[in-house]
Parts: sequence; structure tokens; C-alpha cells
Amino acid sequence: MSRLHVGDTNNKSEVIISQDEQDILPRAPKGKTTEHQKRKKRGRPRGKRSMGRYPFLTLLAEYISYQKPYRAKTTLHEEERKLRLVHKHMQQLHKSRKISTTNPIKLTEADIGAYIYFLKHNGLSINTQVKYMQHLTNFLMWAGNPVMAIVKARKGTPKKKNRRLPTISYDEAMQIIQASQEIDGWRGAVCAFIIPFHYYSALRPSELREAYLEDLDLGMETIWVRFPKGWEAGANQRTVNLPPELMPYVHKYLKARAERLEELGI
Repeated sequence: MSRLHVGDTNNKSEVIISQDEQDILPRAPKGKTTEHQKRKKRGRPRGKRSMGRYPFLTLLAEYISYQKPYRAKTTLHEEERKLRLVHKHMQQLHKSRKISTTNPIKLTEADIGAYIYFLKHNGLSINTQVKYMQHLTNFLMWAGNPVMAIVKARKGTPKKKNRRLPTISYDEAMQIIQASQEIDGWRGAVCAFIIPFHYYSALRPSELREAYLEDLDLGMETIWVRFPKGWEAGANQRTVNLPPELMPYVHKYLKARAERLEELGI
């Protein structure tokens, strides 16, 4: 008769059960699961394309990864930020049973209508609503859901309103530039350069911030825009002519910069 050892084999008082006795121990009937196996199987079974608890965020991560070769980093970051807000809104709507799902693949016309209503009645400007809907349209089309095109054709989506941005007069601009020249210290020297440079050159803040010193050509009175907006997506670099009115501020800054570097021992 074979014997089965159970427990610590180093213990002299170990329990020994014969193979015959083990054969008559109670077992789960064939084809059925034990209570332990049932506990292990708790939770909803998932299919081959399961996206977990938050399908919107799962697909969003795939969408952002897919778009990286084609979109500028800053643009893509802004789109991801807005789509995450859309997900937050839809979570609220789904919790209150205003929409049937948050899964981008399964969103219906009724769901989109409920979301448009939500945007209109939560204090968002019409142009902000349009931005959200544009990002959502691109995302859903990528996910293979044409519901936004159907909604737009049948019912319509928020439309952008052109608004005139406020501008300052020439006299007001001169007052600001003059005030920038009266700030003391190194920070004052930077302000005395940046403010008139932006006014006269019309460069974007990022274009000037990311410029190299060698991009500035004092002889030709030009600056080469090395990193234009959208350069990661293929935007063209360009050369910008600097007006004569700007050059005194440029020379003043370069002198202050050289003195600062000497002071720091660089």
C-alpha cells in the first residue's frame, strides 16, 4: 500500500494518509467547480477586445500614440487634455443615466445629443463647445464610429462664431514699451528686449523663446525662425525681417547680455 506524506517532512509526528484513504476523500464532481475555483472566477468574463472599465481612456491612449508621427507635440498634448475632459463629462452623464455608454465605439446619436445639451447648459462658450466637438469627431472617426457625421448631417452641431479680438493702439503699445525700459536689473534688461521684439517682429512667444543666438543676423537685420508653430508636424522654417525701429533694443539687449555673462564668469 502506497503512502502519501502530508505536512513538514522534517517533523517526526507528521500526518500520514494512505493512498486508499486519499481516494475516498470528497472531491468536486467531474465537470463542476469547487467553491475555491468559483471565487477565483469572480468578475465579468472579458472578450478578446476587452477595454476594461474605462474604454474611452483605453482607446484614447491608442489614438494619441497613433497620432504622434503626424501631429505637433503641443497640439497633441492639448487634444489629449480636452478629450480627457470629454471623458470626465461623459462619466458624469453615464452615472446619471443621460447616456447609454462611455465606449467611443458604441456612442449613439442620442448620446451625442445629450452631450451637446450638457455643453450648452454648463456655461461653456460656443467656441469652446466647438473645440470639444472637433476633437471628439476626430477621435470617434479614428475609432470607427461615424456617429458625429450622422449627427452633423441630421441635427447639426455647435458652430463657431467669429469674434474680433481686442487690440491696443499704437500709443498704448509705445507706453508699454517705454515702461519696459524702466525696469532695473537683469530681468529688466530681458523685459526691455522681449516686449518691443514681439511687437515689431510679430513672432510667437515660443518662436522667440526657442531661438538660438546664431539665428539673429545683425548685418541683414533678420532672424531665422528655427522652431515655427507645428514644426514637428512639418511646418516650414522661415526668415523674418526686423524693422529698423527694433534694432536699438536688440543691440541694447546684446550688450546687457554680454555684461551679465561676464558677471557670472561664463
